[in-house]
Amino acid sequence: MTDDDTQISGRLKAVRAELKLSQAGMAEAVGTSVTGWQTYEHGKHVPGGQIIARLVELGFDANWVLTGDGPMRRDFKGRSYEKTGIDPLRFAKIMADVFEVFIEENQKVSGEALGSITSEIYEKVFDLDDNDELTNEIVIEINRLRRAIRAGRSPESAQ
Repeated sequence: MTDDDTQISGRLKAVRAELKLSQAGMAEAVGTSVTGWQTYEHGKHVPGGQIIARLVELGFDANWVLTGDGPMRRDFKGRSYEKTGIDPLRFAKIMADVFEVFIEENQKVSGEALGSITSEIYEKVFDLDDNDELTNEIVIEINRLRRAIRAGRSPESAQ
């Protein structure tokens, strides 16, 4: 368990407190088991893209959940995909995948770098509508990021 895991666990507890939910209620809200949610709150696991996307749907900022940077809440009301050009759920899933690579490689990442890398990957997959093609392209980009980190290159230059 890294320091980042512990910090994420604290922010997940804050999310649950903000929503005034029990662990069981929070697990139901994000679509996981009570035991699964407890592992996140205890810092044993980092939530994946699906959980982060559900937290975004509940109005929380993915960057804040993962890094502590930015505001806790994000108001997407009145800002549809068509108006902003950004699908916040797709963006959150990619951000969670990018963050997971840094955790797996025992590397720290700033909120700014996380946002930048996520944005670069998002731009590459923005126009993809086919789910299989989208998933494959994201996997390719995530693997490229992983190789860059392992090679000691700047992750931004890998994109």
